Amino acid sequence: MENVVKFNFHGNELTVIEKDGNQFVAMKPIVEALGLHWSNQLQAIKDDSNLNSTMLLSSTVGADGKSREMVCLPLDKINGWLFTISPNQYSDERREKIKMYREECFNALYNYFHNVPAIPKDTLDQLEMAVKIARAERNRAESLQLINEEMQPKVKLLQDNLQSQELVTINKIAIDLNISAICLNRFLKENKICYKQGKTWLAFEYWRDLGLFKLDKLIQIVNNEPHTREHLKATQKGRLFILELYKTKELPKTTYRRLFETLPAIKQVNP
Repeated sequence: MENVVKFNFHGNELTVIEKDGNQFVAMKPIVEALGLHWSNQLQAIKDDSNLNSTMLLSSTVGADGKSREMVCLPLDKINGWLFTISPNQYSDERREKIKMYREECFNALYNYFHNVPAIPKDTLDQLEMAVKIARAERNRAESLQLINEEMQPKVKLLQDNLQSQELVTINKIAIDLNISAICLNRFLKENKICYKQGKTWLAFEYWRDLGLFKLDKLIQIVNNEPHTREHLKATQKGRLFILELYKTKELPKTTYRRLFETLPAIKQVNP
């Protein structure tokens, strides 16, 4: 027994025949709703072996009392037929309508006949956007985790260096910079960080209260006699400060203290 169901889809009335628990969609109303030529599409269906083999001819009585034969395709073949039509062949509103039927027609019919609640397109768009945002946040979290894992050893090494009580000679810092100790001393002198008094290098008063330098005792043997003199060395904090200063040596002298105050790694450790 056949049951005829009228289905409104975006203002177009589609006809569905229910027979033996299956749904068959009348093709002419869809073709006309899309603004296509029925004779051309009927021939295309007949020429397609997959569609032709499942085609159903159903008779229905129209409003005028006359019997008419309808060409129908099973519901699950509708998308297959829709995707034989290229929207790019059309430059008018038919293009957008074909795309819309491709995206929504089968789902709307299937949901209707299988009692699946319809989800509004706006809701689907919101869900799709939420999924994209969630994926982006997950990727960002994974990237941050990788960066954190890479940075942890470097941060620990920096903290260990800053907390170390070991003093460093200017010569050792110069080696780190791949320059000579004479060159580095000249740089420190020209920029009013250190100066030489007699044979001893000293820090300018401006920098003495910042824990960058310490005077270390150096014992030398002269004429078989021990002699003690003071030797300027940098703390680990001072070493990092000098390295950063040399990298930014084009800055004016007046910005050096500001640079020191903004170096987070150095700033966090008290002198």
